[in-house]
Amino acid sequence: PAPRDGFHEPVRSNVPVLVAGGTNDTQTSWKWSQRAAETLPNAQVVIFPNAGHGASLYSDCGLDMNARFILDPEAELDLGCVDALTPTFVLPDAPLR
Repeated sequence: PAPRDGFHEPVRSNVPVLVAGGTNDTQTSWKWSQRAAETLPNAQVVIFPNAGHGASLYSDCGLDMNARFILDPEAELDLGCVDALTPTFVLPDAPLR
């Protein structure tokens, strides 16, 4: 029968995990990323601005982070490139008509 026994129980594991959320994900809220990592003590959570579902595939920053994690899952990730993904909005000095 569906759902299987334990379906609603959180996964518990010490395996290194990369949890990536995108602020424009219409399928899974980025706010759930930290919640998903609560029972994964070796998880690293990264929230990518302006990315949708599959957030870590939307930018070179995310792709590089995936590669670094795969090569060394226990190393702490450098999140410096994530800040650069946030757009800067510039408005004209003159009033809009």
